[in-house]
Amino acid sequence: MTEPAQFRLERLTEEHHTSYFDCGVKSLDDWLASHALDEQDQGRSCTHVWADAGGCVVAYFTLLPTTIVESDSGIMSILRPARFPRTSDLCGVLLGKLALDQSLRRQGRGNDLLAEAFVTAYEAVQLIGGVHLVTDPRDEVRGFYLQFGFVELEGTKRMFLPMREFAEGGTPL
Repeated sequence: MTEPAQFRLERLTEEHHTSYFDCGVKSLDDWLASHALDEQDQGRSCTHVWADAGGCVVAYFTLLPTTIVESDSGIMSILRPARFPRTSDLCGVLLGKLALDQSLRRQGRGNDLLAEAFVTAYEAVQLIGGVHLVTDPRDEVRGFYLQFGFVELEGTKRMFLPMREFAEGGTPL
């Protein structure tokens, strides 16, 4: 494989080779190979990949729109930006999946992948609106998200990162 610095972020296509991908979590490997393109074709999500020169996927993340509705009042009071109407649902981006091939582990590449996911999500909300990036990580990777400023929503598995921090010149990642 090529050096990690040579990977380019691309939208997943049929030309990418996904069967070699191995992040060590079978469900994430299988989802990429069997469901990612279908989900994307149906408009449910968009998967972005790092691929080597031969088109083999070595990392990916999946983004999709999400809305937190007013009935989730506890969550709304935490996520709602100042001066945001109390009667409005909160739109944002859900980081549905994030996975790195085992060959790239322990090189800081997971940090880079999360940063690419955040920047991509931020660019999306600049085009369509939104106030947060949320994720529902597996228990064993919650600490990874916490170190980048994601906040746990008490009583749920959900974590969030407000987009306004990035927009105000902060760099949460």
